Amino acid sequence: MIFTEIFTIIISCFGLVTCKIHWNGKNLAHGCDFRGNDLSNARVPGHECGEKCAQTNGCTHFTWTKFNGGTCWMKKGSVSKDNAFTIGDKSAVCGLLDRLPPKHGRPFYIIAHMANSKAAVDWAVKQGANAIECDIHFDGNEKPSRIEHGPGCDCGCAQGNGHICVVLQRQCAGPKASENPAAYMQHIASHDGIALYFLDSKVHTSMGEALVKAGKALIPFMDKNLFDHGYKGKVVISSASFSTFAYVQAAAIAANYSRYAHRYFFTIDQEGENYAGVMNKLTPYTNNRVYGTGQGACGEVSNYYAAIKAAAAGKKHGENGMNYIYTVDQKLAMQEYINAGVEGIMTNQIALAKTVATSMGLRLALPGDPIPISRERRKRHDVLQTVEPESAPWGEFTNMVYCDANTWAIGFRQRVEASCGDCDDTALNALELLCGKKDGTYVKSISPHNGFWGDWSDAVRCPGRNNFLNGVSFKIEESQEKGDDTAVNDGKFACTRSSEIVASNGTPRGSWKSMKNCPRSTAICGFSLKIENVQHENDDTAANGAKFDCCAL
Repeated sequence: MIFTEIFTIIISCFGLVTCKIHWNGKNLAHGCDFRGNDLSNARVPGHECGEKCAQTNGCTHFTWTKFNGGTCWMKKGSVSKDNAFTIGDKSAVCGLLDRLPPKHGRPFYIIAHMANSKAAVDWAVKQGANAIECDIHFDGNEKPSRIEHGPGCDCGCAQGNGHICVVLQRQCAGPKASENPAAYMQHIASHDGIALYFLDSKVHTSMGEALVKAGKALIPFMDKNLFDHGYKGKVVISSASFSTFAYVQAAAIAANYSRYAHRYFFTIDQEGENYAGVMNKLTPYTNNRVYGTGQGACGEVSNYYAAIKAAAAGKKHGENGMNYIYTVDQKLAMQEYINAGVEGIMTNQIALAKTVATSMGLRLALPGDPIPISRERRKRHDVLQTVEPESAPWGEFTNMVYCDANTWAIGFRQRVEASCGDCDDTALNALELLCGKKDGTYVKSISPHNGFWGDWSDAVRCPGRNNFLNGVSFKIEESQEKGDDTAVNDGKFACTRSSEIVASNGTPRGSWKSMKNCPRSTAICGFSLKIENVQHENDDTAANGAKFDCCAL
């Protein structure tokens, strides 16, 4: 952890002579402050103020005071020790942010998969793990009850002496592969080098309202048994799918009231390659977002390179703090995911993963390495109206996504599943808008959801300068009752200075609905997709419509 050592500093004043600030050799001092340049503040213990500053974009120095139970005042700009001045409160601490971890090599997490016993944790750390993943279960009172995977774990295909199942005695459950949660978390806290601790939450939809109670109860339990015992790293809390999101949502909300709030991160990590969907789900409830995806090590192997690349790109835009892949045990796959931009590999083969990562120039992340706080997604200030063309009846709207300020939608492309005969057709699955400037320069593309099936069309756009999307219509098939519903089959857009544009891959079913247009002197600048989640054995329809925000030109 950065700046954990606060030494007693003697401040000497003689008459009217200005007090001299005594620095402790680690760029910390007591009884001092820096003028102005305030960036933000947060309630944290004094020994965590430096770390909080390191996590905050733009923070270069800080002051901690006892105000409101302990507040870290983060500041920006170039300063030196000479800019500090003394104050009467000798409990206050000021500091400069120059004790960041080494900058050579990208910080990386070797995540020991399924380390569900204290012995497994000890073994994994010796093998080179700097992050630990465990499986947590809850009792009938929604309290953490045991650390254990349960039947069907990766021990069924374990090979070699370097596999974590060796120390678990190849058991997925039982006394050799299970622990009391409180004792287990306290043991995690005893390891100074663990930078990240993952909880794979074994919750399920049948828990109903108990999902919320379990998520809410988890945070104070971890405060008491992990952080209060000196744990120095971060925590990632995950559930499998959107169907159990109420649990993650409750935990994220509860974490806001924890004194360790900035060290809790959240995700949903069994939604395949649906990076955008996961971010959209998390965004309204937390800025401490990470992204993970993957599958177990046994069975047929799929790849998730596209999702990891999307997450790596999203981090650059402040959408998430880090990403990880599970469960990867093969050297070549580890190398390919690292090249794709992955920041953590969850694995049963810890020593192999460490060798691969270090050989590729990465360094193991330290407990003090920050995981960036994601940016809030804010509505553009120039939105004048929302238009919603006629849609099909199924699904829910995602969060809005927007073009950057002073850009508007200049074109689009769409993901459509072609008719597959006797199988379950879905037709339109997703839309992507192209954002551009008034001179026609393309800036970026936006999409709130990637859909599930089908292929993307080529991009089509309004030609020339000052030509933007300002109207939309969908081709919709009416309900087939007991037949195969497809909902939206195609989309078309109107341009401000030319005719309508249509993609090349729409399907023929349904009829075109009325065009909905933005007001004059506005254009489409953001949108939300109405999408039905995967129905498994039931009829899938995917995209059912969208709504669009119109911004002033």
